[in-house]
Amino acid sequence: MQCKLFIKLLGLPPKHIQDKILDASVIEYMKKEAKSKPLIEKVLHRADPLLIDLIKKLLRFDPASRLSAEEAQKHPFFRGMESFTKNKVRDMPTFDFEFEKYDASRSVLKEMLMDEICLYHSKEAKEHYKKLRDENPKGYL
Repeated sequence: MQCKLFIKLLGLPPKHIQDKILDASVIEYMKKEAKSKPLIEKVLHRADPLLIDLIKKLLRFDPASRLSAEEAQKHPFFRGMESFTKNKVRDMPTFDFEFEKYDASRSVLKEMLMDEICLYHSKEAKEHYKKLRDENPKGYL
């Protein structure tokens, strides 16, 4: 599912990434799912061009070429927000893909995104998150 969304939004991965895929059926699937033009500009047609640029750089197929959190904070889209980034970015210990279990409305997704942002910048939010995870190991949505 995630791969399908990446392909529809961003188009096919670069050739050097495709060359690493050994299963020919995967390449065929990706080509079938790819649109002639990536949909990211259409989906974000009203968005600031700098935001689109930031998102494209955060969603690159090649993890090694994606922006790090620190690089993302320095992107021109965030110009003028330096006071929010004065604290050093902290690494989180593990990935949490709980969000993939649910289909959520736009408003719920916005709320979840804000929760994630707060998680990285608030000790209280992080403690609350850990408490919820302990109390609801299968999720709370």
